Amino acid sequence: MKRHNSTRVKAPDYYNPPVQPSGLHKTEQNEATTPKPIGRYDEVPRAGVSPCRAPIGRAAADKPKERKALLTTKSIIGIGTWNVRTLYQSGNLELLLHQLNKFKWEIIGVSETHWTESGEFATEGYQILCSGYTDIHRAGVAFILNKVAQQSLLGYNHVSSRLLSARFKTVTGAMTVIQVYAPNMADKEEDVDQFYDHLQVLIGNTPGGDMLIVMGDLNSKVGKDWQKWNAVMGRYGYGDTNARGEKLLSFCAANNLHITNTMFKQAKDSRQWTWESPDGKTRNKIDYVMINNKWKTSISNSRSFPSADVGSDHQLVISDLRVKFKKKQKAPFQKTDSVKQDYEVTIGGKFAPLMNLDTTDVEDIWTGVKIAFNDTSNAVLGSKKSNKQEQWISEEVIHLSKERSKVKLKKLENPSLKPRYNYLNQEIKRKTKGCKDMWIQGLCTKVEHQAAKSKEVYATIKVITKKPTIRMQTIKSKDGRVLTGQTEVKTRWKENYDELYNENQLGNIISEDVR
Repeated sequence: MKRHNSTRVKAPDYYNPPVQPSGLHKTEQNEATTPKPIGRYDEVPRAGVSPCRAPIGRAAADKPKERKALLTTKSIIGIGTWNVRTLYQSGNLELLLHQLNKFKWEIIGVSETHWTESGEFATEGYQILCSGYTDIHRAGVAFILNKVAQQSLLGYNHVSSRLLSARFKTVTGAMTVIQVYAPNMADKEEDVDQFYDHLQVLIGNTPGGDMLIVMGDLNSKVGKDWQKWNAVMGRYGYGDTNARGEKLLSFCAANNLHITNTMFKQAKDSRQWTWESPDGKTRNKIDYVMINNKWKTSISNSRSFPSADVGSDHQLVISDLRVKFKKKQKAPFQKTDSVKQDYEVTIGGKFAPLMNLDTTDVEDIWTGVKIAFNDTSNAVLGSKKSNKQEQWISEEVIHLSKERSKVKLKKLENPSLKPRYNYLNQEIKRKTKGCKDMWIQGLCTKVEHQAAKSKEVYATIKVITKKPTIRMQTIKSKDGRVLTGQTEVKTRWKENYDELYNENQLGNIISEDVR
């Protein structure tokens, strides 16, 4: 008989069998279409006794603890995601935690854990929340929380093997974080649609005032067409867009989400992409951290970390957050009796010391009066900023101007750049004229719409027809010579006032008028 060769490889003797995370609390699997934000461990209702409700994943008998705010205006926190490919093999979890110790973070979402249980457990000082299948070692998502995040955890909801959400206390209220693992390209399109339907239900059940973060392996390429999708992504995308990327962008637009790791320019290309093919020739960005647009200004940076390695073809992505509040706008000043009274009382207190001054120096008295009025006005009335004229020069012209400045410096050493310098000169002139014409056309259109409001019409016409006022800043002597020296200028002013207020000359003028 012929001997057939087998492609199977015998497992080595030193191979350790796969293990499940120890100390895991089993919980009932929850469907994505019916997420339960609280009360999974509620007590059985009894007559005359109100059931005690507890946060998700915790027994009702646990004594509630005071939660600390995770996100504040003074601290920056790190929230990241990583597809580790598997944590089912022995030692993979420990290696993952060892790698994460090199970075600053509070919450890390993990995709493809391949664990078959759902719940929470603790290891090496970290709390791990996980959700997976009940029978097969596939997919699976999890959260890893450090001690700061543990003290802020309000509850969590293990929806399915692809969706896991947790809620944390913040200085503004609460923050909901959703870790996802989308179907890959080998899965059917029906699975992708079902995934987004379940994610939509989970987002819909999130409290409206929460800061919302959705992150994980979306298996979608959003590309870099930021001009078309500027509401959901930044200028620094990566690669091309595919069909599932279009689906993700549409989903973000429908839910007012912004992709944070497209917002910032990175010094190296390796900080942009998140996935690399086995042969190392193809790289894409398919892992994302998304936040609702209301809070996107709280993101200070978001990038990949190529130095983190757990044997996965995906890179760790971390976003830095810090709460930023808008400055409260002062209400327009209104003259009221109370303001008038406050002003009189304050100015009276400022003037009282001036009445008892021993000095007769006019300069000292005037300085005291000026300070009194300025301090009182700023304290009681406040200040009003002047309305600056709208800038009509476009950003393109400003960019060309900066480029021209650089070329000007370089052409001193490289004369061949002179044609480029001349071209930039012509372009700046042409585009500046076009910007001015467009600006005037816009003001004319504004006048047409303001025909019924005469005050606004005259104000707009004044802006169009106003010419710059040229002021004389020099002083000339009697013979017409321009005076530049400080002593000469003072002497000329003295001569002018002596002639203007000279008593003898004034008498001569009166005498001539009488005659």
